[in-house]
Amino acid sequence: MSKSLIAASLLAVTVAVAPACATKKYVRTEVGGVNSKVDTLSGTVEQTQGRIQQDEARIGDVDKKAEAAGQSATAAVRSARASIRLPPALPPTSPRCGSWSMKSP
Repeated sequence: MSKSLIAASLLAVTVAVAPACATKKYVRTEVGGVNSKVDTLSGTVEQTQGRIQQDEARIGDVDKKAEAAGQSATAAVRSARASIRLPPALPPTSPRCGSWSMKSP
């Protein structure tokens, strides 16, 4: 009985494992497909990295221009303030300034 049990077990293991073996041709085909996808993605990643570097350079240029424009605007505001002469501020009790109230006359 033990010989038949061993034989049955061996047969069951052989039937279970046999379809799991892959041929060299199958493996080459599958690995070749994966390799071509990896090559395609590598090229796409390199192109994307190149575009990112160009964009970073452009962003740096725009940042410099924006900073220069901000400095120019600040200088223009200072110049405008220096050229305008405003009368001195009136005290709060002056009749021209008056205070707002809801009192009836």
